[in-house]
Amino acid sequence: MLALNTMRRLQASMIPTPQRHAMRTFAGASSMLFPLRLKAVHWKSHKSNTTCSLAVGRLLSRGFSADGPSHPRLVPESQAGDTFDGPGQTAEARHIVSPDASPDEASSIPEPPAPVKHFVNLSNGVEAIEDLSRAGVPVGELAFCRIQSSHCEQNDYVSILNSLDANMLTYLALGFECRVYDFGSRGAIWSQTAIDAGPGKSEFLYIPRALWWGLEWQRYALNQLWLLPDKPTPLLHGYNVQKLFQKYFRDVPQKVRQRIRFHRAFLTPGLRSVRLKGYFAPAQTDGAREQHAKLLASFFTESFRLERERGVPPLPEAFGMKEFDTHKYSHGLSNKSTKDKSQK
Repeated sequence: MLALNTMRRLQASMIPTPQRHAMRTFAGASSMLFPLRLKAVHWKSHKSNTTCSLAVGRLLSRGFSADGPSHPRLVPESQAGDTFDGPGQTAEARHIVSPDASPDEASSIPEPPAPVKHFVNLSNGVEAIEDLSRAGVPVGELAFCRIQSSHCEQNDYVSILNSLDANMLTYLALGFECRVYDFGSRGAIWSQTAIDAGPGKSEFLYIPRALWWGLEWQRYALNQLWLLPDKPTPLLHGYNVQKLFQKYFRDVPQKVRQRIRFHRAFLTPGLRSVRLKGYFAPAQTDGAREQHAKLLASFFTESFRLERERGVPPLPEAFGMKEFDTHKYSHGLSNKSTKDKSQK
């Protein structure tokens, strides 16, 4: 036994420090997420020629891709960030950031991939429901949010933060990649600032203000309030607005701060920055409330059909819960005494 332990320590010492931290971090974090199907993978260390092994999991989250050039509404998942490719495919080997890694090491190691949650921004965003369904995203995996462009136009920073509900905040804290879909009605010329975009490349795009303004402010505020280590410089139309955001961040009311900080207790270990992304396309039904209502009605019908195909789920009573009915429970008072009180 002593010889075996000595051999294990010797083998471990041959693995670079960041990778040893990665193994420990992964072992602790994976048990807090979802069931993973483990697969052994290998990678080369950045600072040595040592080949390291690590069992990483494949989340059974569904991905999707665009239907083709004639249907350019959805960005293929392969271009949308570090996510798993979907059922039946293995993930690439990626480094896991250790909490005690140096800043240089942390910046050179990408975050682990994350499961995806899809949010349709009301109301123009409902146009994405059919596209997502056609691309293979089940309607049951869709959620809704409402980030209003009017709040951005009015510089209403607090209302934009208040539009983050408990549903999205919880998913973001857990490390989900939350994708917000919206459709713009006002076009503008946008210049690409990415290094690989080429100099002077500009496009006329319909990007909703809720995405280029609202999401940027939300990302900044969440990274600050949750004390996440990576805080990208906020940009609006390519301009650094760090000082502007800092000014308005100081004015965020304490109640709003407390509501958002509540979800900090659910942060996944190793999360470095919120994964909040926006996807856009030109709107075809801007302001058409009747058409939006029809699309949502179709969403309900399709959800109901799929639920019936899967079978009626058991009632909560089947696993020991009871429905609360205000007409059945009166907190220690009989129905007669409650009725007498209401008459007085």
